[in-house]
Amino acid sequence: MPAFHEGQARAAIKTVLDGVANMGKVHDYERFADDWEALQTMYQADIAGVSQLRGWSISLEDMSQEQLTFGPPGTAGTDEVSYGYRIRGYMAVSDEDASEKTFVTLALTAKQALDDAAALHSSRLDQGAAGEFYGPPCPAARWDFRTFGDVLVHYAEIEILVKEVV
Repeated sequence: MPAFHEGQARAAIKTVLDGVANMGKVHDYERFADDWEALQTMYQADIAGVSQLRGWSISLEDMSQEQLTFGPPGTAGTDEVSYGYRIRGYMAVSDEDASEKTFVTLALTAKQALDDAAALHSSRLDQGAAGEFYGPPCPAARWDFRTFGDVLVHYAEIEILVKEVV
């Protein structure tokens, strides 16, 4: 049975996002609450002394496993596992502060930090089984507006594919 390191990949993504200045609250899973105040508290952050709705979550969207061409099937180091994550971000809209520009810059900074993270992009395929990950740059980022409870927010999705050998 292979030893998957999905939890390590998720933690590495969170560490990168936590390192981005003014990111807001970062959760390593999708948060839900049926009470508006509880949900708002989950995503409420103090940015430069101002309390605002600004937060991110990390969700595993898909996983695939493929037999590599070396080694006998079923032995350690013979399967490549791909984890597809979707990172969702929310920030309250403020027209007077041109918040769209702030949010786009923040999401692009997060995307670049993920692309540059050595913990997610090792060049050593053979170390994947040790919980070292590799993969391409983030293939997509999207922006939109959504309602978060009763607040209009900027919404972003960043996709990242992380791979390991097990």
